[in-house]
Amino acid sequence: MQPQPCLGPDRIWAVLVGIDGYLSYPLRGCVADALTMERYLVDDLLVPRERIQRLLGPARYGDTSTDVSSIPSRANIISLLHSLTTNPNIEYGDPIIIFFAGHGSRYLLSDDGDDPDFGEHEDDECPSKFVEALCPMDRDTRDSSGAIIPDITDRELNAILKQISYAKGNRITFILDCCHSNIESRSPDCSPAGACLAQGYAPHRRRSPQRSPW
Repeated sequence: MQPQPCLGPDRIWAVLVGIDGYLSYPLRGCVADALTMERYLVDDLLVPRERIQRLLGPARYGDTSTDVSSIPSRANIISLLHSLTTNPNIEYGDPIIIFFAGHGSRYLLSDDGDDPDFGEHEDDECPSKFVEALCPMDRDTRDSSGAIIPDITDRELNAILKQISYAKGNRITFILDCCHSNIESRSPDCSPAGACLAQGYAPHRRRSPQRSPW
């Protein structure tokens, strides 16, 4: 097997998401972590700044002083990730770094029929029946149609990452600075928070993770 060639920093692309301003149980330091990651990419790895895209939520959700297009809402996060697939400037094989700092959560589906993969890893400490999710800034609020905005599940993320890898290659690094157990684990000031998954998921209890599949 031929070794893959080493690529320079001008071939690296990055998406940085940092969320402090959750409506319920806000955090401290996640935006700072994303900005620290940006400084590392630019100052140490010499990645061109124009190849780094950011969604930062330092203010409380709903703050009218924040540009709606730049907040880490569910729609903006998913749209930005999908754009990696269609961006003509990203060449096949370019390294892609995705960084997320914020709340994560974890759910147990209510019955076996909700998960077609359930049962494949019955002896696994983290069976496929668990759903892990990233919490966007607008989680548990309502969209323009009145529907509750859900978290972004690992199923959705896996599907998006698969699309990116088909279009741009598999040099993808996904860094998660979050916890997938009870929501309060990310901050000492937080209390347990309810959350909503996309229609079809029926969580009924949470459990502290023993091992993450990611």
